[in-house]
Amino acid sequence: NVTSLANNNIYKSLAWRIETGIRFASLESNLAFGISYRYYCGGQFESGTRYMLNDTFNQGNIYTLPAWKGTLKTNQIKLYINVSFD
Repeated sequence: NVTSLANNNIYKSLAWRIETGIRFASLESNLAFGISYRYYCGGQFESGTRYMLNDTFNQGNIYTLPAWKGTLKTNQIKLYINVSFD
């Protein structure tokens, strides 16, 4: 177990996404196929640096470790089948 002793690093960061796709359907069919792509950027984050290790070997010792920094990002491709029940 690890307990973070640092204050929360809360700051505002812009999150955004862009999405596009295409759908293929026949005029006389209840069946359609599609493909779409989405890119998402959730902003940046940074962790704390002071941690208490709660295992039997360290028994609550406090350590200073480098902060984790990064950006939350994802790329998604979606293939789908759409069926209409009229």
